[in-house]
Amino acid sequence: MILLKIDLKKLLVALAVPLAVGGLSALLSRVATERFDSLEKPPLAPPSWVFPVVWTVLFVLMGIASYLVAVEKAEEKQKKAALTVYGIQLAFNFAWTLIFFNAGAYLFAFVWLIILWLLIITTVYLFSKIRFAAGLLLVPYALWVAFAGYLNFSIYLLNRTTHFPKTKNISARLLFRGRCFTVYEQEEHSKIFVSAVEPYIGEARDASV
Repeated sequence: MILLKIDLKKLLVALAVPLAVGGLSALLSRVATERFDSLEKPPLAPPSWVFPVVWTVLFVLMGIASYLVAVEKAEEKQKKAALTVYGIQLAFNFAWTLIFFNAGAYLFAFVWLIILWLLIITTVYLFSKIRFAAGLLLVPYALWVAFAGYLNFSIYLLNRTTHFPKTKNISARLLFRGRCFTVYEQEEHSKIFVSAVEPYIGEARDASV
């Protein structure tokens, strides 16, 4: 029976890095997730509780994969190149969360996600050349990000119009062609009422004379 020798310190560091990236991005985007819950979503969109569960599993798999590469007996130059691309895709992963949830830039987030997916595929390839199992562990990650791309682009298409948060009463002042408007949304009627103010009042009085 062959016993695998595990470097516990390296394994813990390898696990901590992706989990820390995921935890920090989740913390920074926590408030913005309320807006996400109010968006129109496409078919197959999972409930919100699924995302943290799936991402936690994926981050653990990433950590194990990077550990296998780090301890594998291969050329240091080859391992450094693979782990560098791995680190870059983690940074892109972190930034995508802020672009999508915090900034609400859904189209830009989709383009960013395509770059992230290409980086993941590159990482899978480089990891596989060093140790096949390491690349295999990243396949669920690549598939999930591809699915996330479908969700991202669909959300962009479904929510391109101005979105008003669902609150009891909201008012906003808009400027259009030099004229000031007040926009009201009342939840109980689910309609938006627009009332024109100055200088339309003056124009109406002149017309009645």
